[in-house]
Amino acid sequence: MTAQIFLRRAMESIMKNMPVFPDVLTEVTPHLGFCRDGDTVVYFFNGLPVFSHDVLDVITFHMITAQFCVEGHAQEDDIVRAFGVEAEGVSLAVALYEDMGADGFYPDSLPKRATSRSPAGTNKRKSRTIKSRPVK
Repeated sequence: MTAQIFLRRAMESIMKNMPVFPDVLTEVTPHLGFCRDGDTVVYFFNGLPVFSHDVLDVITFHMITAQFCVEGHAQEDDIVRAFGVEAEGVSLAVALYEDMGADGFYPDSLPKRATSRSPAGTNKRKSRTIKSRPVK
């Protein structure tokens, strides 16, 4: 499966998965929890806030929960149970994170491939590079 097809399929499934965010602290695992605070969802690891996003930002929800799974802080079943989302969407999000990292959830942030190797294209790329100066 090409990356584009995988990404499209994953995003379609992910967008169908609207999580439930209660206003009370909810346990995902004994070390990981979350709570809704107004329009923000806050994630806690060992009692400390580690991440937050807007309640309506479903893409970021799937990115961070996939990261929790990939890093071993939660299992896919934990995410399904705690947030009331479908297992397929969680599995696709985890696969996307494993394949492309966090950038895979935000396709507009991925670097674009150059369509030509003309000198004009080369000059544009050079003009975007950061020029370093020696430290004085």
